[in-house]
Amino acid sequence: MALLVSVSPAVADDEITPAAEAAIWKALDWLAKQQRADGSIDESTAETSLAGLAFMVVGETPGRGKYAATTSRILQYVLNNVGETGLVLGRNQRSPMYHHGFATLYLTQTWGLTGYESIRAKLKKAVDLIVLTQSSKGGWRYFPGRDEQDISVTIVELVALRAARNCGIEVPDQTIQRAIAYVRSLANPKGGFGYQSSSDLGIARTGAGMFSLQVCGEYNDPRIQKGFDYLTKHGMFDSQWEHYGLYYISASLYQIGGEAWSKRYPVIRDRLIKSQRTEGSWGSETYKTSMAVLTLSVPYHFLPIYQR
Repeated sequence: MALLVSVSPAVADDEITPAAEAAIWKALDWLAKQQRADGSIDESTAETSLAGLAFMVVGETPGRGKYAATTSRILQYVLNNVGETGLVLGRNQRSPMYHHGFATLYLTQTWGLTGYESIRAKLKKAVDLIVLTQSSKGGWRYFPGRDEQDISVTIVELVALRAARNCGIEVPDQTIQRAIAYVRSLANPKGGFGYQSSSDLGIARTGAGMFSLQVCGEYNDPRIQKGFDYLTKHGMFDSQWEHYGLYYISASLYQIGGEAWSKRYPVIRDRLIKSQRTEGSWGSETYKTSMAVLTLSVPYHFLPIYQR
């Protein structure tokens, strides 16, 4: 496995503006202050993992950089919550597979960037659980072992599986192909992706569906272009799931490149900068703040999973 070296990422000045860079570091300062004694952020496995990704997306890997202590505690918290079955979940947390998917993604990126041997065995257990709990239709939903699926949880698991494969963890090809087929089944022929069918469309779901196909190497899938057309028609800002949506939409636009990226990303970036609170958060919520940092930091293309 080729490990990436932790260095300051280089980007075009017109993508990461001084205002964007300031917003990112201000948000990271705020996130660091939310850490609890056990290393968690808001006592949530998902939010802790997303915060860990937010730090790493600017090169702050566990044990290195300005936030070395914070990021080390995040990693230890996630590792401490890998159970015997491989499920990564803290105490009293709902929607376990949603937490598990983000935690697994976090571990793949940490393993890929650091190569810490303490990660590999537990990461493998987490990946194996995802493979084991895939539904008959190829997806996942909130609880392991239930034959249910939706686009939101499925994409979290699918991206984690693809990231795991990219960093050298064995993932059955059939598992990924069945998940891709399920995501495709949620694409409306006229454009856009739905939640549990191809008719309950949404902006955030569409960005997520597009990015998941791109991560799996399906760059020429016509559903991506139709998804882009859907976003062009309906806009990029989901009133209910804005920060979640912008995270996936920006990552997808970056994969598309060209004018799809250069004309739309600045709109997303500037909207996020304008809506940041004075203390550094978005909505005083760790989830939204981590998603905003990940969105603003897409041009850094530092994490392996977000690279073209």
